[in-house]
Amino acid sequence: MIWQGEIAAISAALVWAIATWIYGQFSHKFSAMQMNIIKGVVASAMMLMILPLFPADSISITPKHALILGISGVIGIAIGDSAYFASLKRIGPNNTLLLESLAPPLSGLLALLALGVALSFGAWFGVLLTTLSVAFVIFNPDREQQVSRSGIGFGLLASVCQASGVVISHFALVAGDVNPLLGALIRYPLAFLL
Repeated sequence: MIWQGEIAAISAALVWAIATWIYGQFSHKFSAMQMNIIKGVVASAMMLMILPLFPADSISITPKHALILGISGVIGIAIGDSAYFASLKRIGPNNTLLLESLAPPLSGLLALLALGVALSFGAWFGVLLTTLSVAFVIFNPDREQQVSRSGIGFGLLASVCQASGVVISHFALVAGDVNPLLGALIRYPLAFLL
């Protein structure tokens, strides 16, 4: 399919935006950790329902790659998503999503430093543009309301942890030739057990 990647990316962004709105509705009723655990249980259950649809031979992993995915889950899901929910409670969905837009550029930078994956000039331009845009909106002195510094801190921590988790899991998925659904399913439980 010619636009498969683009369609997947736009679909993921749409789902993430809707999920953030839903999380925002419940963020004042649950703690950040409770929200993260609820999300993890629901996501794991959904993945377990889909996993049997894959051929059995595509569902295998070495202990080494499972451990790497577990570490990725602790950093990206346990710490990163909890920080995301803490940010959501403090600065709301719009500002949290804005800070979350720093995760892809950070992933690109970390992939370059850790894995030697080079980005094109256009990609680096996008990184710079995204970073400057987020900084302008978040730190704009003409804003009518003050934004919580702790909310910004949690949002930045979430972006750094999620970018780190993505790069680490990418290494395990590619090096171990692991089914991405299986990789995600391993990351969630290990994120909360370790």
